[in-house]
Amino acid sequence: QFLYFIEPLPEMSYTTGLCDCMQDTSSCVDSVICYPCMIGRQCGAADGQSDQCSCFGCICGYLFPSLSACCLRKKLAERYSLEEGCCGQVIFGCLCPACSLCQTH
Repeated sequence: QFLYFIEPLPEMSYTTGLCDCMQDTSSCVDSVICYPCMIGRQCGAADGQSDQCSCFGCICGYLFPSLSACCLRKKLAERYSLEEGCCGQVIFGCLCPACSLCQTH
């Protein structure tokens, strides 16, 4: 018999800071001009769809921009073991959803 031990993934952090949105100007412009579409694409990517816009994510991004940013951050933090607590997700998603979206891109 073999026993397999699965080690948890090490905690990671985002590669850019919250206010580093100008490092990727195309994402910055995209998040400001078409925020709902970018939320939709990132929700689709978080679910494993490559370069497709999730209609549900797009509609939620239009109706509830801050809430959708918080939910996206939560989903990505769980998926990639990012070291960000619930409070950080809410604060960053609510105070500046466009910057938060650039950071998660």
